[in-house]
Amino acid sequence: RGYPRDLIEVERSMRWGGDGTLGLQELCYSVKNHLGNKEDPNIVEIGSYRGESTQIINGCFANAIINSIDPYTPYREDGSTYDLNKQGLELQEAEVEFDAVCVKFPNIKKNKAHSLDFVSSVPDQSLDFIYIDGDHSYEAVKKDIVAWIPKVKIGGVISGHDFSWRTVQRALWEVFRGNQPNGVFRDSSWAYIKTPEIHTYFCGD
Repeated sequence: RGYPRDLIEVERSMRWGGDGTLGLQELCYSVKNHLGNKEDPNIVEIGSYRGESTQIINGCFANAIINSIDPYTPYREDGSTYDLNKQGLELQEAEVEFDAVCVKFPNIKKNKAHSLDFVSSVPDQSLDFIYIDGDHSYEAVKKDIVAWIPKVKIGGVISGHDFSWRTVQRALWEVFRGNQPNGVFRDSSWAYIKTPEIHTYFCGD
């Protein structure tokens, strides 16, 4: 079983870790086509870091309002051995770079917050496209998807990064009840179209 693949066919012979820029561009242009080339979609990005992915999304949706959410605080993902002090310094540098991106592109809105804290401020069924690339631990990915699905319009796109991670695959498998993504791209971005069935399952109306 699976959801209808009217976004892009799943690429079975994936080159994990390929050209990330091109892979995300492919996702964005596929989403743009799926949305009927809508001029001003409402977009949320979870996990902005230095703003590289934000700029790629903006390059495809230049008239969109892009709310980028990132707490810029150290954390440990499943099994990681990060030095949190070193990570904190890296995040400070990343935030400075992201701030410069926001100066260049005023339609990109910086929200220094945890995604699960920010989600309550977003109206239900208001988003056309969401890209999740925050904490990659299983619990965090699952919580992000479940919390943000109600915020996406029926026919909108729920997507994210690192389909190659087992933690991400497990979360997607459980949340979407074993259904494959509508699209997986060469940078391992993934995408599901929010169907009426998904809406009913998660939102109950």
